[in-house]
Amino acid sequence: APCESAHTKGINCVRYSKNGELVASVGGDKSLCIYDGKDLSLKTKMEGIHTGTIYACAWAADNKNLITSSADGTCKLFEVSSDGATVQEKHTWKVAEHMSGGERHEKVPRGGMQLGCAFAGGKTPVSVSTNNQISILPMPGQGGEIEVLTGHNAPIGAVAFDHSNGVFYTGDSDGILCKWDLNKLKALERIVPADNKQLVYDVHKGAISAMRSEEHTSEL
Repeated sequence: APCESAHTKGINCVRYSKNGELVASVGGDKSLCIYDGKDLSLKTKMEGIHTGTIYACAWAADNKNLITSSADGTCKLFEVSSDGATVQEKHTWKVAEHMSGGERHEKVPRGGMQLGCAFAGGKTPVSVSTNNQISILPMPGQGGEIEVLTGHNAPIGAVAFDHSNGVFYTGDSDGILCKWDLNKLKALERIVPADNKQLVYDVHKGAISAMRSEEHTSEL
């Protein structure tokens, strides 16, 4: 099959464009392939577009913008011509670097690897990291920073309220602490432990079963 022969390593994701005219595939060989949507003939192959395995790709509703997400901690935006013959790289979002406050890494943090991506509402690019945080990615030219949506991915075992500062904290069975807005019930951030080089945010190495917050301070 064309999809199997185009890549030299395993294929991780195959996606049709919204109108069904084109197909995109990405995989372990760090390549992006574009095929005809009817006969699956190969139209374009771009090699080495990421420095790590590409886990996912997704089309926008306009059938031309395509996003990829990779183990290298980045997502990339491509513009694909209507016939699939031309693919132009438009932008790179350095998601893992953003999560670590702009710090560059010799080796991509495990938690910053980008496992999935999509265009929310058909036009807003988002990605999911290994640490289970969702990043909303601003389209180039529109300004703004990457916005990270956080929370828990494991059962919550403890809650502590800080009414004087309008926040509360939760702890889960993975050892992760989250700070929430008490009025909006929105997760504001994960509490960063002393060693967060892997961007996994585990304050404790086991389940959190009890917490306490002093009312006169916003610190735990």
